[in-house]
Parts: sequence; structure tokens; C-alpha cells
Amino acid sequence: MDWEKWAEKECLDQSENLPNCRDVDLGNLPFLSEGDNFYEWLQVVTDILDFQGLTGLISETRPRPLFSNEKSKNWADLSQAVSIWMQDAILDDAIRLEIADGNESIDFADGFVKNAKKVLRPPQSRADVKKIKNLIKLKPSSFDTSLEYVLAYAEHFSVASEHGIAMAPYAALLTVLVNIKLSGRASDRFIYYQIHGMLQVDSCDNQDLSEWVTLRLFHYYMNQIIKLLMDDHDERLGETFGRI
Repeated sequence: MDWEKWAEKECLDQSENLPNCRDVDLGNLPFLSEGDNFYEWLQVVTDILDFQGLTGLISETRPRPLFSNEKSKNWADLSQAVSIWMQDAILDDAIRLEIADGNESIDFADGFVKNAKKVLRPPQSRADVKKIKNLIKLKPSSFDTSLEYVLAYAEHFSVASEHGIAMAPYAALLTVLVNIKLSGRASDRFIYYQIHGMLQVDSCDNQDLSEWVTLRLFHYYMNQIIKLLMDDHDERLGETFGRI
């Protein structure tokens, strides 16, 4: 390990390596309703922010920048936008007020997350926590192909559903789509946009997809993703054998 690079990275504040605020489009965030699992919702938040290069805004280890820092204005604009984005996803006004009344100011994203963790994180058994972690830690990078990842995710989601601890269907679908998009393969990004387009058309541009996507529709779209990935896999195999 290059300890100098590691130390330099660890000493960064939240303003480092951020995109310009004008270039960021956070998109839709699944709503968090009473009874939903906060861990899983926060994982969706993290995945979306990671794709945008914004995870530093909710870091528990990186400090906020000094306002004398020339990058602090861009950081403040982004952090405030992300905080509002998350606040708008909390459906229960009482919960939103309880988060706002926490020890941290929710003007910025990291403060909102710190308060929300205290308010929304429910007590759970170790077994439940393990099942949740097994679900949300699945990443395409742990598998040889995106197809293997999606099949494994579908299996883990089914197990979590049986125990009543799975995330909302739309949140789960969004997690899969975002992770596929992040795989780096052009064909996977194409599948992401195909499914995203299907969702918009099928829902007639329904703005509240978190309510529209039922468990049945989750399985339907997962099957569509699997079919597209299998077609892509077969096509690449054909190209490989064609060159032999």
C-alpha cells in the first residue's frame, strides 16, 4: 500500500474532487415511508451519490471545508442540494421534523444523515442485520459478470422478503440498475437505459415510481434485465467463437 497516497486521501475534506454543482443531476430518490428499512434506503442514497462522485458529502470521516477554501462555495451548494433531496424523500412530516431537531444542522448533507441515523435506525436482531448486509453489500465487482450479480441479488432479495426485511421493490430495482450502470461495460449501461425507458413508458411517466413499482413489477423488470443480460452474454460468446 502507498501510505503517502492513503494519508493524503484520508486528509481530504468534503470539498475535494467534487463535480461542479451545475453539472449534477441527482434524479429521483425512492421515498422513505414509516416502516421502511433505513439501512437499505441509505444504501440507495449512497449508490446514487457514488455514481455522481458525491459520497464525500455524507462522509463521517471527512471534515467540512473551511469557508476560506475556494472550493467551499461549490461544496455548500452541493451539500445543501443533497440535503434537500434527501429531506424531500421523507414522507412523514413528524419524522422529518424529528430529524431537523437533532444535534446536527440539516442545512448540509452530512448533518442530515447523522440525525437521520439516530431517528430512523430501528433496533434489529443480529440475524436481521446480517441478512440486510448480505443483500446491500452485493456489487457487480464481486462477480465475473453482471448476469451473475443480478441472479444473486434476486435470490438474496427473495430471502430477505421472506423474512420481511427486504427494501421496497422500487428501491431494490433502482439499486440493481445503478450498480449495473456502474459496471463500466457499455452494454450494461445500454441495458440500464432500456429498463429506465421501459419504466417511464409503462408507468406513463408516473412521478412516484416508489409507489408504482410493486413486488410483482419488481420481478417482471428483474426478469427483463436477466433476459437482456443473457442475450448480451450469448452474443459475446458467439463473437468469441466466431474468432476461433
